[in-house]
Amino acid sequence: MQKARIVTWTIILSFTLSLMPFYTNLTLAQESTDTIYSIDISPDGTKYAVSQGDSECIAETSTNRISIIDSDSLYDVIELSGLICPSTAVWSHDGTRIVSTSADGYVRIWDVSSGTEIATGLSLSESGTGNLSWRSDDSQIAGITWGNYFYAVYDALDGTRSEVGVEQPLTSLQWHPTNPDIIASGDANGNVQIRRPDSSVLSDFHVTTKPILLLNWSPDGTKILFVSGDSVDANQEIIVIDVSTGTIQNRIDIPDQQYGLVYDMSWSNDSNIFSSIGTKGYVSVWDAETGNLIDEIVDGAQYFKAIVVRNIGINQYEIVFGGARFDMSDAVIETQIVSTIEILPLLISSQCSPRPQTERVWQVSNTNDMAIDFTWEVVQTSETGTGSVPAGTTENPGVVTFETQTVSGSPGTVRIFVNGNQ
Repeated sequence: MQKARIVTWTIILSFTLSLMPFYTNLTLAQESTDTIYSIDISPDGTKYAVSQGDSECIAETSTNRISIIDSDSLYDVIELSGLICPSTAVWSHDGTRIVSTSADGYVRIWDVSSGTEIATGLSLSESGTGNLSWRSDDSQIAGITWGNYFYAVYDALDGTRSEVGVEQPLTSLQWHPTNPDIIASGDANGNVQIRRPDSSVLSDFHVTTKPILLLNWSPDGTKILFVSGDSVDANQEIIVIDVSTGTIQNRIDIPDQQYGLVYDMSWSNDSNIFSSIGTKGYVSVWDAETGNLIDEIVDGAQYFKAIVVRNIGINQYEIVFGGARFDMSDAVIETQIVSTIEILPLLISSQCSPRPQTERVWQVSNTNDMAIDFTWEVVQTSETGTGSVPAGTTENPGVVTFETQTVSGSPGTVRIFVNGNQ
């Protein structure tokens, strides 16, 4: 297995704002016409399932595959092949299987450990592209294609297929993340419905007249996120509904002139943020509670199609997104680290030294409610180091000391940095 080519650099931001220090570009394509169609993250956060294929949907192209990539090492773990332009790959809740659909119109269920198909030849529709969702107990898979008045349900073990009729032409669907007896669906007439697997409607929210796209339950099951507008709509909206009250919590205008069309969206596992991706190279990170924009990543050379959010710590997230370059020279996956933690500045002060002629003593104070790692440097010298200061409060700061060499003929200036920010 070959590791993807990686280029990394650091973005320097204001110390007290949300910090996004790392940006990584992964070139995964082996053919010039390759593109990324979807990205999903395993429930334990250790692997990505990446649907990748020829942008012209050439049946025999070897790049039509689903790559299972280790999220830390970025090496391919296994490849699932034999597909035509795989458009979707979704992990089961227990992380042992993946369900996929592709341009040949079939649904496939894969065993991840062996890379073999458990069930194949399951027809979704002639168009082949579709929305797939696992039941929370992993016993069934639901799937739709745009505009059908039914959704298909597959047995996750043998692939047995049944159909459930609905009243409106469906445009999106997702099973509840923890309740196996609840499904959310969106239709072409702007309705979001909470229903039983037998299609009986529990709740009906009519919040727009435009088609409902990219419907996503929040992982805690309290909110539904979706895009209002179709694939040619010049002015889409991102809407978040509070399911318990049926009210709109956030409504965000997405002007096509700036962002392009919203192609994919993803929640963080803690349900605190969500990200959207636009066809004009915009990746946006939003606060789920307020709807405020936390960060925006812009790459005008990319045509983005897929995004997922990975929790890497408390209020720290890795945004993983992919697609293709506009000139089709590469299919790419890129990552950005985002922190929503506002860090109060550390205070550094000079202390009495037992050997001032040769050593200086410095104290770092921390009023944040968490320990902070830092680096330090002595200005105009090559002396540097690292440290960690414990959590504290305004009344009782956490403190740590470190020593530097006395600089002859100079008072000596020491600077400290957190995540690269002074």
